Amino acid sequence: MIEIKKESIKDIKEEMLPLLVLHKEEVAPYDFLELNPAWDLYDAGEDAGSFVVYTVRDDGVLVGYLAYLINQSLHYQDERFAYADVIFLQDAYRHSYTANDLLTYAEADLTDNYGVTMMLLHMKVKAPFETLALCQDYDKMEYVYTKYVGGIE
Repeated sequence: MIEIKKESIKDIKEEMLPLLVLHKEEVAPYDFLELNPAWDLYDAGEDAGSFVVYTVRDDGVLVGYLAYLINQSLHYQDERFAYADVIFLQDAYRHSYTANDLLTYAEADLTDNYGVTMMLLHMKVKAPFETLALCQDYDKMEYVYTKYVGGIE
């Protein structure tokens, strides 16, 4: 049975880590970047009401997640933006209604309980899910380019 709900990052870190590793292998912008989540910052964000994570479970087993950073917009101070930090579903759940249901659940919670007025969803070029975004009525707004300037050892 599929269950979608909001959970505390503090309670699911260890369970989430294997999925984060799979996620990193699939979409990391540069292979040399080491996965090293700043759990203390996620905890602090959750405590401050500026970070939230939604999970997908199948018979109690974690199979996906969607996390948002929530902030007042610097450009439009009357608006609260929810920036998708990470979204991941194991392969078996990607081409079903699960992803759609996850986004719908998160949107309802973010608007009702956090006062969010603008949702922002990004995706990697090598792992697009544009059809899902368009089905959820997202508008394509911008392109993002990256350049690593930290030096490679």
